[in-house]
Amino acid sequence: MITYLEYHKRLGENIKKYRKAKGLTQDKLAELTSFHRVFIAQLEKPDGRRSATLETLFILAECLDVQIKDLLDFESLDCKKN
Repeated sequence: MITYLEYHKRLGENIKKYRKAKGLTQDKLAELTSFHRVFIAQLEKPDGRRSATLETLFILAECLDVQIKDLLDFESLDCKKN
């Protein structure tokens, strides 16, 4: 069974994947979202202390030109790892 922390990890992997696909650094994504770069880093590599709210996901999705469902698509990561 997948753990809560594993979901956070997979969300972080998706954020990073779409950020890099757009050619953005964490600093640039932080600038676009008005989030701190450290917060972006914490989302991309979660340790269980910080989590994304629905509002955060909307902002990230808009800046990354994806839908929230893309950020929450954990199945594609499963296929990639097999």
